[in-house]
Amino acid sequence: MNIVKDHCKNFKRYGEKRSAPLDSIQVHSIGTTQNSAKAVRDSMDQYNPGGIVHAVVDAETDGLVLELLPDDNLAWADAGYGNQHSYTFEIAESDFMRYKNGGAEYEVTDEEKFLEDIRRGYRNAVDFAAQKCLQFGIQPTAKLPNGLYALYSHNEGRLAGVSSAHVDPEHVWSKIGKTMDDFRRDVEAAMKEQEEGAGEERYLVQAGAFRNKENAERLAEKLRAAGFEAFVKS
Repeated sequence: MNIVKDHCKNFKRYGEKRSAPLDSIQVHSIGTTQNSAKAVRDSMDQYNPGGIVHAVVDAETDGLVLELLPDDNLAWADAGYGNQHSYTFEIAESDFMRYKNGGAEYEVTDEEKFLEDIRRGYRNAVDFAAQKCLQFGIQPTAKLPNGLYALYSHNEGRLAGVSSAHVDPEHVWSKIGKTMDDFRRDVEAAMKEQEEGAGEERYLVQAGAFRNKENAERLAEKLRAAGFEAFVKS
């Protein structure tokens, strides 16, 4: 993964540590028509943002994550449990959707490109969450005293009565047939792969070079379908 430190130092509580021990990871998706982690990061870098998280997972570029806050900083993510107890991250969504009426309903403006963004964001999030679970010693399916899993979504926090009334990220994952149970399973599998691959020498093979990014994405999807790890890099 390409994790880039790009801290939001304008945030009024930057450098303020959470008051409770870290026991979980909370997953969000941004809830705006945006696939760029950089654009999301820039919107959060203000004194009093509407919300801010520890990291943003990109949905435009394979493997890209921006770190916005130190790991031990309190978050401003869910108006509840996650701010003081959880490492929190957002997943960018897609440029090819349009939200309606200020809520969670949206329409898709380009089905193929929308699905590409959501799938890419999901894959990036799996790898990033696996890395963070290993770093913090968190088991995704362990249960917290409040009944939540140690790896949980904003929506699951809402249903448990400990987070604000948001339904992300499941409201976009449903379009690619994924749930939080799928995500936890995929993260556990990625954790195993990362542990087994730690310290191994790896070699990269370039499979093609294209002027058109869509052609590159199509080849990458074919390689993934065949069981290969593939990413697109400019």
